[in-house]
Parts: sequence; structure tokens; C-alpha cells
Amino acid sequence: MSTPSTPRGVTEIDVWQAADALLLEGARPTIERVRQKIGRGSPNTVSPYLDTWFKKLGARIKDPLAFSAPPAIPDPVQQAATHFWEVALATARAEITAELAAERAALEAERSALTEEGQQLAARAEKLSAQLQVKDEAMQLARTHLSETKHREDTLEAELLKYGGEITALREQLAGVAADRDALRSQIDVERARHEASRAEIDARTVAHDHRWALEVDRARDAMKVAQTKLARLEKEAAVRVDRDGRELAQALKDLQRLERQYAASQSELERWRDEGKATLAALAELRKTAAKREATLQAQSERLQAQLSETLAQLSAKDQEHGTLLRSLVSSAKLKALPTPPKRVRKGG
Repeated sequence: MSTPSTPRGVTEIDVWQAADALLLEGARPTIERVRQKIGRGSPNTVSPYLDTWFKKLGARIKDPLAFSAPPAIPDPVQQAATHFWEVALATARAEITAELAAERAALEAERSALTEEGQQLAARAEKLSAQLQVKDEAMQLARTHLSETKHREDTLEAELLKYGGEITALREQLAGVAADRDALRSQIDVERARHEASRAEIDARTVAHDHRWALEVDRARDAMKVAQTKLARLEKEAAVRVDRDGRELAQALKDLQRLERQYAASQSELERWRDEGKATLAALAELRKTAAKREATLQAQSERLQAQLSETLAQLSAKDQEHGTLLRSLVSSAKLKALPTPPKRVRKGG
């Protein structure tokens, strides 16, 4: 069983023949087109041979015979015509070369201008990106500040509720102290009225039964002394309790005033934090508007540059097609010139 033959490698002649065929077909020789034309070969192999072909193309165009077999030796008339054709062809080549050089210079200038504009746009985009980053950091800081403000506002509201509960409790306590004081006063009045009634009764009994009830009067006087002692003790205790309740009431009033001052200060601080929160929200909205405007401007500039690049690429493609057409025309002219001209028959004898 015979082994399959290994395909031979791509040579310089293969690449040149494929490039000549593509040029005659009106296509621009590229590495991929040459590989497709040959049917094999790697880009690393085809690339140096194709570079050599491009370097030798100008000299081959100047020599039309380089694309065909050498013709037969021309006669003097054909030599003169060949000379004139070569002069005209050289002049045309010079003019075309000059035009191509001018167009290439203009294209290079356009490319340089576009490159510079692209660099400027990239710099501006980088600057805008840095500004947007700064704006984002400022917005994040504002959000953090707003969150802290909200937290402090919630804390102050909780403290205000706590102070309100304490104030309510103190007011209830004051009401209880006042009720106790009123009850104590009522008790003292009742005891004083009872004492007065008892003393009036004793005096009446003493006047009516001075002799008969002498012993009872003494007991009544003793009882009155006990009652007076008890009354004095009650009055003293009442005075002590009233004084103590008065001090507690004064202290409660002081605490109430202090809490009211703290409540007013907390209310003022809460209003200030709310104003700062509103200002922060306004600044944040302004930052968002500025960022949106900058982003719209950058998008418009990017679209304009993309349109310019598309237009330039279209112009380059058109120029490339013109160059291909010109090369095909030159090659066709060279092939026509390279075809042998049949010799003219000279009649003898007139």
C-alpha cells in the first residue's frame, strides 16, 4: 500500500503567479487572497514573498515585457513606435506617480489630522471621565452625609419622644403631688374643724356643768391637750410635707424647664439638619444634571468622530478602487504592447 504524497511547500514563484493573476482580475493582492488562489500555504510563508512582489511591482510595470514572453525582434518602425510608446508610458507613469504621491500625502495629512483629533478627543474623554469620577465621589459623599443626617434625625426624633414621655410623666407626678397636697390640706382642715367642734363642745359643757362635770372637764382638758399636741404634731408634719412637696415641685419645675429647653434645642437642630439635607439633595440633583449634560456632549462628539472616520474610510476605499483600476489599465496596456505585431509585406517592383 503506497503512502499518500506530501503536498509541496509554497514557493516564491507560486506567490508571484497568484498575485499577478489577482492583479489581472482587478483584485488587490493580500495574504488571504493569495493563499486562497494557491490553495495552500501559511500566512508566515506567503507574507515575505508577497512583500517582495510589491517591491518589484514598480519595476515590472515599467517593463511591460516582464508580464509575458519576449516578443520577436522588431523592425525599425516597430522599434520607433516602441520607443514612442515607452516615452508616453513613462510620462503617464510619472504623472500617475505624482498624482498618487499627492493623494497619498493628502491622505497622510488627513490621517494625521484624524489621529491628532482622536488623541485630543481621547484626552478630553479621559478628562471628562476624571471629572465624572470626581462627581461620583462627591455624589457618594453627599449620599453618605444624607444618610448620616437621616440617622441623626431619627435619633433626635427618638430623643424627642423620650423627652415627651418624661415630661408627661413629670406632669403626672406634679399632678399627683398637687393632689396629695390638696388631700393633706383637706385632712388638716378636717382635723382643725373637728378640734374646733370638740373644743366648742367642751366649752359648752364646761359652762353648763361647771360644778357637776369638773372631773370630766379636767379629763376633757387633758383630752384637749392631747388633741392640741396631736394637732401641733399634725401641723408640723403637714408643714414638713408641704415644704418637702414644695421643694420637689420646684425641682420638678426646674427639670421641666430644662427638658423644655432641651426639646427646643433638639427641635432647632432637627430643623437645621433638615435644611442641610434639602441643600444636599439639591446639590446632588445639580450634579446629576451636569453629569448628564457632559455625557450627552461626549456622546455627540463620539458620534461626530465616528461619522468622520466612516467618511474617511469610504474615501480611502474609493482611492483604493481607483488605484486598482489604474493598475489594471497599466497592466492591460503593457500586455497589449507586449503582443508581437505581424510584419508588413513589402511589394517588389512597384
